[in-house]
Amino acid sequence: LLARAATIAVENARLYEESNSRAQWLSASRRITIALLQGSDEEEALQLIATEMRRVADADLALIILPSVADTWACEFVAGEVGQDLVGTTFGRDSRARAVAQSGLGRIIDTSTAPPSPNNPLGRFGPLLYAPMAGGDTARGVIILARVRGRAEFDMVDLTMAESVANQAALALE
Repeated sequence: LLARAATIAVENARLYEESNSRAQWLSASRRITIALLQGSDEEEALQLIATEMRRVADADLALIILPSVADTWACEFVAGEVGQDLVGTTFGRDSRARAVAQSGLGRIIDTSTAPPSPNNPLGRFGPLLYAPMAGGDTARGVIILARVRGRAEFDMVDLTMAESVANQAALALE
């Protein structure tokens, strides 16, 4: 009986945490939408999106990757102290960011077990979440959330909500 009560208590705590997380994501989405509807310029809006998504996902870093010159995509916006050096980093045709943009499906990756690589600008981070910014049928960009090595992975609630906010942001920017 005691074990059953403990199981119920743990499940209730998990559901409460999930509900609280969803509420924070919805609040961030509302703040982003209000800023866009009030006429924020595109740069302010994208920086707000990066900042809000980093905050609600409890990430150490948020990057916004956008189409750039020719066939490259580049990191245009960063929120978080640990990755300011990534502004301007390019992502080639075969990068994970581009694959996420083309598929329209977000991904959760944990790179904690791989050694950092100079060829991989995100290799120094652990858990990564990729959320495509898809406006209609067009990939407008990708938002990457990162946590430093040793932190907990992102979960499916984070992925689902990040995809929703990223898609909403892409539509609003159009």
